[in-house]
Amino acid sequence: MRGSLMDTALEAAESRGQRLAGVAHVLYALYRDDGFAGRLLRAHGLESAEIRRLMGTVPNMPLADGGKPVPNLSTRRILKHANDTLEVLRYLQGNDQVAGLLASHGIGKPDRQPTQAQVLAAAQAGVEAAGPLAPGRDYGMDPDHLARVRLMLEAALDGEGAR
Repeated sequence: MRGSLMDTALEAAESRGQRLAGVAHVLYALYRDDGFAGRLLRAHGLESAEIRRLMGTVPNMPLADGGKPVPNLSTRRILKHANDTLEVLRYLQGNDQVAGLLASHGIGKPDRQPTQAQVLAAAQAGVEAAGPLAPGRDYGMDPDHLARVRLMLEAALDGEGAR
């Protein structure tokens, strides 16, 4: 996941002649991804032209002739620490411009986010519960599965806060 998102973000920066790939470039990479977060963004009506405009507003140094773009510090941190594409999206929402664009499409950041330990524990409990229902079936915890679990946990945590 990390490698393909980084590659797409760097390609987006290079195509714009930008030396640094930042959070807007990663958002574009997520949008282009076929995984859970990409489908979520497209389902909410986000369009690539909107993200391209956002990439154009980011202060950036021009790419030197023959040079290759590099990820900025925020991008490196996000992709190092995120375990699934939805978690990448949540980190990106720490940027006001990204959060504003997503909010305009009804994608808000949850009030409370689960920890990675909570996500893994909930995913494992789901796998264990599914085992007796379909013996012999492999329920691997791929990034899409973890992203769905994360969304369910966020909804549950936000619901607890409303009480």
